[in-house]
Amino acid sequence: MRFTKEWTEFVRPLGGSVWRPTLDVGVAVTAGWETHRFMVDSGADVSMAPYGLFCLLDKRWGDGEPRILRGISRRKVCAIEGHVHDVEILVAEVGLRFTIPMCFARADVPFLLGREGFFDYFVVTFDKPARKTHFELVG
Repeated sequence: MRFTKEWTEFVRPLGGSVWRPTLDVGVAVTAGWETHRFMVDSGADVSMAPYGLFCLLDKRWGDGEPRILRGISRRKVCAIEGHVHDVEILVAEVGLRFTIPMCFARADVPFLLGREGFFDYFVVTFDKPARKTHFELVG
């Protein structure tokens, strides 16, 4: 089973814009399902979401695996503490529900779909010239 998603335009704070691969994903929260637009990031080890989404889950912060998040910079001031919890997600295009590890942080972090968990279910192909991402269900 295969589907294709067009990239989303993001406006940069200092002007201009950038196109990024995204996917709308349902996240199982205490009150049902909430859909969020996640950037598909093949360079991210683990998926990530802001603390506000974590607050909608029936989980305790301290039960998650602590993880220090670092982007491109190795400076201490750029390190953010997060906690990894297993989260059930729904990819509506193929009607698939599965659980992935997701790191939550009490900071201004983006919604990211990283390799761990998500890429176990899909072969993901980025087509930058066409601004499209192709997802093929594994198996």
